[in-house]
Amino acid sequence: MNLLSTFIAEYKGGTYTRQIEAKSLNAAISHWQKSEIALIAKASLTDVSNFNFDQLDEAVSIDGCQNVWFFTSSVDKSFLLVNVVSTVA
Repeated sequence: MNLLSTFIAEYKGGTYTRQIEAKSLNAAISHWQKSEIALIAKASLTDVSNFNFDQLDEAVSIDGCQNVWFFTSSVDKSFLLVNVVSTVA
């Protein structure tokens, strides 16, 4: 059974939403990191190939909610907040 995870990222005043289907939350986050961070940050980063994905905080579940997480990071000295909501695909 795959999860459909909706990623809602807030970065430099913009909101970016993407859905990813994967076997697990970690697989969805990994795919999102590899495919989306460059698109979100492209306006301000000159070279995203040097971005260290290990800098992203581990996803934390949100109290009182099922299948909802968030993680944060600093990208190009700007705060990145990502909310993730997963449902069965």
